[in-house]
Amino acid sequence: MLGMVIAAKVVGGYGVGSKFVMIPVYYDMFRFYLGKEPYPGTLNIEIVSEPRDYAKIANVCKPILISEQKWNNKILGALYLWYAFIDEPFKCKVIAVRPLKSKHPPNILEIVSSKYIRGSYGVKDGDQIRLRLLCNNTSEDDVKQVY
Repeated sequence: MLGMVIAAKVVGGYGVGSKFVMIPVYYDMFRFYLGKEPYPGTLNIEIVSEPRDYAKIANVCKPILISEQKWNNKILGALYLWYAFIDEPFKCKVIAVRPLKSKHPPNILEIVSSKYIRGSYGVKDGDQIRLRLLCNNTSEDDVKQVY
């Protein structure tokens, strides 16, 4: 499958996305996958279309599995990562991530972007978005063509 479309709404988080993104091993990884410097924070979205659970989504649209990382004498949890686009109500290249040790319910994904999405697009809690995930079994040529 080339991709999967998810309907979601923007929700508040725990306020720790910036710490998460700014950890050097994650920051470098996000910069690699975005192709740009990541904004130091995440946008949380609640999945409102089926399947509403990140694990079920991962079964249909394979993510890139990022293994546990060592940093500062700590083991940081693994995460799922998808190349993605927000294509409604605005267009923005992003990556969607789901830390496997997340305290969020299973219907929450975190969006990492090179932009401050709330400020750049006037996004607020409750706003609806459409997210297009690129599945990990997409060929490199197809990813380059659409990402």
